[in-house]
Amino acid sequence: MKVTIRDRDVLRAVKPQDLVAYLRSHSWHEDGMYRGLAGIWRRSEDGEDFEILVPMAPELADFAQRVADALATLEAVERRSQLDILRDVAASMADVVRIPATRAEFRDGSIPVNEGVAFYTHARELMMAAACSAIEPRGVFATRRPTQATQYLDRAKFGQTERGSYVLTIVSPVPPRLTARVPDEGALEEPYERRVTTTLMGALASAARAADRAAATGSLDWFQEAVGDGVSANLCDALVGLSAGCDPLLDLQVSIAWAAARPGPPDAPRTVRIPTGAMPIFGEAARIFRATSPLPEFELHGFVSRLERPESASEGSVTIVGLVDGRPRKVDLRLGEPEYGVAVRAHVERAAVVCLGELRKRGNGLVLEHPRGLAVESAGE
Repeated sequence: MKVTIRDRDVLRAVKPQDLVAYLRSHSWHEDGMYRGLAGIWRRSEDGEDFEILVPMAPELADFAQRVADALATLEAVERRSQLDILRDVAASMADVVRIPATRAEFRDGSIPVNEGVAFYTHARELMMAAACSAIEPRGVFATRRPTQATQYLDRAKFGQTERGSYVLTIVSPVPPRLTARVPDEGALEEPYERRVTTTLMGALASAARAADRAAATGSLDWFQEAVGDGVSANLCDALVGLSAGCDPLLDLQVSIAWAAARPGPPDAPRTVRIPTGAMPIFGEAARIFRATSPLPEFELHGFVSRLERPESASEGSVTIVGLVDGRPRKVDLRLGEPEYGVAVRAHVERAAVVCLGELRKRGNGLVLEHPRGLAVESAGE
């Protein structure tokens, strides 16, 4: 279907740098400036020469018309809808992750509110798992997430949904690739935003392989070996949640379109398919990970329920009842002074406390090793 975009607000929302990045990645070359106000871009196709003027300032009076002309030219060259081209231009400096909900009742492009909230929540947790693993791969990420990961989620956006079932999109901005005169340019680390999306796709591919091998062997070893690739209990739980939006006879599919301004690594998968029948394996892997993996930097919130310190001892045993995985659990720890004194005061005053440490399972109980920073929480917390 041919659509000509005429809405001036839509056209004026196009960023010149996005249009330039798109043209550069599609074999157009810059050929000077027009009156210092617009870049001249050229390309030859099937023996015909094409030209596009890219206005450099949105406040120019003819900005919208020049963008409209550019879209019309790109439509003729690429033989694609202006709507598709405009979508790709807007994402020139972003990786775009797509996750379709494939159940038959979603094929009209809509989704019930409650199921939609759950679908978006699990998609967010999928991206958070990748963002955490891009910093340091672990089997489990507790409630205390790295600041860099939470800041990344503040910048990433849910994009406009797409039809063809209900297709959720996640827009992950990345900086454009610039050439640098350094002795070994290939040694430069990719920016964190790109490491998140490559970790995501690599982790999904490894998770799919691990589920296949675990089904054949009955061993969790395949998942444990895949932790270094970004597989975690959090990622497995997110996949299980997302599968609720899929037809049980179809695969859960996650795909990515790499930013035009920063081409993706050639060896990274662009689409990963995971059979919905594998979800019980992911659920069990996540359960075992959570039961056996220590949680570093765990922030325990709760109330002191037990205190014990022999006379003349430098340390005492403390039990705090707090939430772990959403339910109240008793957590044992050992404290010296002055933290033990803080725990005594909190117990007497029935005040909530917070403490950092490494949460581990010991027998049927939980212990917080290397505790530090025990403090009474203020009323506002």
